[in-house]
Amino acid sequence: MLAPPQFPILRAVLLIGAVIASATLQSLAKDSVYSRSTIVLYNKNFPGSDTVASHYVTQRSIPSAHRIALDCPGDEVITRAQFRQTIEAPLQRLFSEREWWTVQELGNARRVTSNKIHVIVLAHGIPLKIKDSRPKEATATKEGKLSTDAASVDSELALLGLFNQRLNGMVPNPYFRKEVAIGDAKLPIMLVGRLDGPNVASCRRLIDAASQVERRGLWGRAYIDLAQKTQGNYKMGEDWLHNIIAQCDRDGIATVVDPNKSSFPNYYPMDGAALYFGWYVQTRRANGPFANPDFRLKKGAIACHIHSYSAVTVRSKTKEWVGPLIDKGAAGVLGNVYEPFLSGTTHLDVFFRRLLDGYTLAEATYMATPYLSWMSIVVGDPLYRPFDGFRTYEAPFVRKHEDLHDKTFHVATKLWAKESFKYEDQLLKATRNHKTGYYFEAQANRMRNANSLNRAMSLLEKAKARYLPATERLRVDIQMVDLERQRNNKEKAISMLRDIKNNADYADLPGLKAVTALLNQLDPPGPSGS
Repeated sequence: MLAPPQFPILRAVLLIGAVIASATLQSLAKDSVYSRSTIVLYNKNFPGSDTVASHYVTQRSIPSAHRIALDCPGDEVITRAQFRQTIEAPLQRLFSEREWWTVQELGNARRVTSNKIHVIVLAHGIPLKIKDSRPKEATATKEGKLSTDAASVDSELALLGLFNQRLNGMVPNPYFRKEVAIGDAKLPIMLVGRLDGPNVASCRRLIDAASQVERRGLWGRAYIDLAQKTQGNYKMGEDWLHNIIAQCDRDGIATVVDPNKSSFPNYYPMDGAALYFGWYVQTRRANGPFANPDFRLKKGAIACHIHSYSAVTVRSKTKEWVGPLIDKGAAGVLGNVYEPFLSGTTHLDVFFRRLLDGYTLAEATYMATPYLSWMSIVVGDPLYRPFDGFRTYEAPFVRKHEDLHDKTFHVATKLWAKESFKYEDQLLKATRNHKTGYYFEAQANRMRNANSLNRAMSLLEKAKARYLPATERLRVDIQMVDLERQRNNKEKAISMLRDIKNNADYADLPGLKAVTALLNQLDPPGPSGS
């Protein structure tokens, strides 16, 4: 049944939904081009690697001849010699034998002048990183670390066509900040992504989630974890996250921000999380909501935590950050295998913007990564487009559509955010129609991001009054506590936390552990434990 004329937001949603057939045809055409220019590598010595590669080739309709077996070590870390002998040299020979590229001889040098392959996919079991070949004392200084020949296997393979014509350390990425599909960029690099994680099951889930979610687009809340690092070299990372917050506000993505130096507390109720961007936890173990063994991100979620060693391993559910984020349901994760320095890290705001513009996971990553032959990786289906065409989607014909609130808020923001009275009137109508506190909460966080804290508090109170599930009310309560902290009302925040902890409605909720964690942080127990 079509939306009646008295609900203009739903009319707008339906009008946008009317373009889904055209967008789907365009997506299929893109998939066909990408599939023909993608190869998938697997390790014949690693159990399950062939299984992951075969599943991906089937899902993406990649030619079977593009599934390539490598005879390489099964360890995550290898030497430079092992990389060259078992990965780089065999691939260079294969590219020439199959006439995938054209190589021009220039004296003693060689240069690739054309290439039919644009994307390399590494299946579970392909080595992760190349260790530094120099003696340990050579890495003691920052200058020594910057001149390392250590790198991720992925970042080295991006330069496969350079035939080792490169120096130790960072190589400028010619695709950085570009806004063109890799097939049209005519650059001497390839994009490399990996289907990896703690086990074969998690790798298959990465593949399936990407293909399922991109048919309707990725919808849900964004959770941004700031760290108040505003001085010196760290300011760059904080700026990236602030830019993401501003982008979410402009595009109508409901966003929850933790502005405190500490991270989201353990067991924080991160409900409906489609996007997570955060930093900088010193522990080499995912914390906050990810400490909850039952927590799961939304299917297809993108999750990134800036940490120098986030991808030292990707095969663990508990160590570092990349493996645990994959285990919690993320379909796209960025990481670093060794110290990249912040300036050499993938710029999260550029990455996010390129995803919103409809580029693939691999394209967005490499457009946002300033250097190659360096430390970065991207885990997930490299051809995944979570926001293809930016927010094309099915029309929500029924009120119970799982993404209805996310879509309605997005449409309202895009249409009326610059007309404040009309915007708030439309969100109020949506609140009454859908009987939820979602729109008040989403608008409250926009107000908070704009530093309108009193208005944000009023909207959160309205949101809580309209939410029925206790989990939703608890999340709003914690945000209200956070607002009091932001207003420097520490004692009020502590009092509110004690009231929340004693609320019988929350007694059985896992998120109550986040309240205890916050209380211990703001009002630590005395020596006697009181």
